[in-house]
Amino acid sequence: MVMEPVHGGLLADLTEDAAVVLKNLDPECSQASWAMRWGMSRKQIQVVLSGMSDRAQLADNVKTFSEGRTLNEDEESALKEAAQIQYRKVAVPCTSCRYCTPNCPMDLDIPVLLRAYNDAKIGGEWRLTGLTALPKEKLPENCIGCGACTQYCPQSFDIPGYMRELKEMMERLAG
Repeated sequence: MVMEPVHGGLLADLTEDAAVVLKNLDPECSQASWAMRWGMSRKQIQVVLSGMSDRAQLADNVKTFSEGRTLNEDEESALKEAAQIQYRKVAVPCTSCRYCTPNCPMDLDIPVLLRAYNDAKIGGEWRLTGLTALPKEKLPENCIGCGACTQYCPQSFDIPGYMRELKEMMERLAG
């Protein structure tokens, strides 16, 4: 059984260079459908459970599963190439499940901060300027490093470590 084959939506919003690999092979397939078809192509997977946020995602999933099209060899290769490109571009593959947030004693919006961390790692620390719009108490400098968030992260990310690094990046940016 596979739950969240689109990795909480992360695989439906690939970086441009990863997405182009798949678009070049089949411009009609959505990015999410590639993840679904990968799951359908695995003999050991019998059930694929996908979360959906709106009717368009529901329609895309129904279309993908109704077609029942598994991946051919060229598509497998393209998907592997796109995955490698994507993996190099995402520092922390957080799915924004938010399991960590209710447990943060400082009430930080951890997924928002991790998304900013990724943006800074990919595009440069200057991209953190958007965080200055947050109230001061919501900035990564307020993380006390207790690890309460990490206990609930299904991916076991070192969230306090990322918050420390994000704080340091913001300090460099402030000069």
